[in-house]
Amino acid sequence: MLGFVWIDEGAGELARIEGEVTEDISVGVFFGKIYKGSHFMQERYEFLLGLWLASFSQYDLAGRKLFSGFSVHEHTFYSNYRYIGPPKDALATIRQTLGYVELDKPRPEFGRLLTIVEKLLHGNFQSPCHFLCVSIAGTILPSSTREI
Repeated sequence: MLGFVWIDEGAGELARIEGEVTEDISVGVFFGKIYKGSHFMQERYEFLLGLWLASFSQYDLAGRKLFSGFSVHEHTFYSNYRYIGPPKDALATIRQTLGYVELDKPRPEFGRLLTIVEKLLHGNFQSPCHFLCVSIAGTILPSSTREI
């Protein structure tokens, strides 16, 4: 792996991170592999004083999972973040944004997402990566554009 990290000197925050796979990475004996040349990058900016959020992410990965190959080429631009308040206010806004007509009857395609958001906002998720999301989901709601 070869990577670079850009830190904003004034804020002491991560502004950009970029990495490239320099040798194939095996996962388990035969479970999978990420091939040399795969690349990732993320840029962040200060949305509010002390709150840094993603503005762009890029993943160009190729590899193998079990016996089939895969390739992921995704560029995501994040914009139009807006402050939606503390967690108790955020849940109603997120439900409305996801298209809930009645608060207790979700549209089927968003049911699992709401369950995850509710657990995040109520602190019932035990995964470390989800704790990072709580601080964002409780205050900020982004919209994103993806190019695949």
